[in-house]
Amino acid sequence: YSRDLIILMWDKKFQKIRKSALFLFIIGLLIESMAFMAGQADNIPFVLRAISPDYVGAMEGLKRLESTMALVPKESGFKEISNIFHKELSTLNPTKRLEQISIIKIDRRSPSLRFNRKRAKEIIPITFHLSDGQQAHWNLEILMDRVKKLKKGNVFIFAIAIFAFGVIIQFIGFVIQTIEKTNKVARKTSGSRPLSR
Repeated sequence: YSRDLIILMWDKKFQKIRKSALFLFIIGLLIESMAFMAGQADNIPFVLRAISPDYVGAMEGLKRLESTMALVPKESGFKEISNIFHKELSTLNPTKRLEQISIIKIDRRSPSLRFNRKRAKEIIPITFHLSDGQQAHWNLEILMDRVKKLKKGNVFIFAIAIFAFGVIIQFIGFVIQTIEKTNKVARKTSGSRPLSR
């Protein structure tokens, strides 16, 4: 009878948990579907904005530069593009010096051709007007490459993290279901044994 008592105790302990096994399995599927949506973020604007807001802001700034040829602090995307350029400058200049300098305007220049020994390449210059009166020149192609990297890194990390979390949730549900099946078999085995006299 001690075995029957142990089975009954286990049954009560997991009574509430086993009811949630199917729920956990469904939640796991939903979370994994979120990971899939992250992989398709380019086609789902609200997902892309949630995962990589800096990328979305920077892209809005690039569109503004293309249409008006200039970007100022109050406009969308200025902060994100400025941060990208500051990060680029920090690899070449002391951090303390950059803390005293801010970007007050960004200009896009007309395309020009740059020649080398093998071919000519179109360059679209970008000019950053600094608070100390200096101007820093960059290339639109390089800027766009840095903007794209914002999205790639954020989307990949988010998708992997969410997918892994979904798998863990599903695994917990599977373990609970396995324990329940084991308990049912044990109860049937116990009930089929003849009582000892």
